[in-house]
Amino acid sequence: MTNSNHKLTVGLLRKLLSGYPLSMEVTFGATKFNKRPLFYYRFKVRGEKLIQLELSELEPGSEDISECEGRITVKTLLDGVKGLENDWEIVLGSSNDCAPLVFDSITPIVAFNIVQPKEPRYRIEDKA
Repeated sequence: MTNSNHKLTVGLLRKLLSGYPLSMEVTFGATKFNKRPLFYYRFKVRGEKLIQLELSELEPGSEDISECEGRITVKTLLDGVKGLENDWEIVLGSSNDCAPLVFDSITPIVAFNIVQPKEPRYRIEDKA
């Protein structure tokens, strides 16, 4: 579902997520310009009836976490706004390069969770 005015409220989030199982994984995709995966960090109250959904960005060369490991569930998102009234606005922060992040839509996806059973013998950048 696309949100044409780009304003996300607690009520809209609850409505958009109401048809999904609580155990369904959530991904935030990647930043548009530097293509880095975004991960849930936390919700933080920023003002009167204003809460921020803080996302972290995977830094280049970071091997601490994969996109699959960084996923949360629908339940995590709903727990983050528990007790808040539906008219609270949810804003997003910005990417590491200070470009604003703006809510557009929630889209169900099918994810292929891929594993590598063996450590690679070399990396592409090692061959140069």
